[in-house]
Amino acid sequence: MQSPRGHFSLQTDRDLFGKLEREYERLTRNPLDADTCFNFFVTAEHLPEWITRADTQAASRMRRDCAVLRICSHLANGAKHFETKDARHRSIGQTATQTIITYGSVSGVPNQEFVVTLEQVEAIDYGKNEIGVTELAARVLEYFRNILAPGLQCR
Repeated sequence: MQSPRGHFSLQTDRDLFGKLEREYERLTRNPLDADTCFNFFVTAEHLPEWITRADTQAASRMRRDCAVLRICSHLANGAKHFETKDARHRSIGQTATQTIITYGSVSGVPNQEFVVTLEQVEAIDYGKNEIGVTELAARVLEYFRNILAPGLQCR
C-alpha cells in the first residue's frame, strides 16, 4: 500500500503555508478564538518539516535557531499535550486574555486578544515580556514568507 503524500489538497510546503495564511486571516478577525489559535500555531509548528522535506534534524535546527519558532513550538506542543514537560520548551510562561492595542491597528482601539508571557531569552529578543497572538502570528508568517519567498505563490 502506497503512503499518501501530504493531506488532501495540502501537498507541498507552499500549500501548508497557504493554510497558515488562511488561519492568520481568521486569527486577525477573532484573536480570542482558541480553535483558530490552535490551528495556526500547530500548522506553523509542522511547517519546518514540510520545508526541509521531513529532515527532522534540519527542522529542529530551524526551531532552535529562531526565537519566534521556539515560542510557536512551545505554544503548539503545550496546546496539543495540555502542558509541556519537554525541557526544550522554555519560551513562554503563560497565556492569558488581555485588552491591548492590537498589532498593526490603525485606529489604536483596544481589543481583547490572547497574550503570551515570554520567558527571559525571548523577552530579551523582543524587548518586552508579553506579546499578543496577532503580533506573534504576524512574525511567524513573516519568517516563513522570507524562507519561501523565491517563487512563492500562495493564497
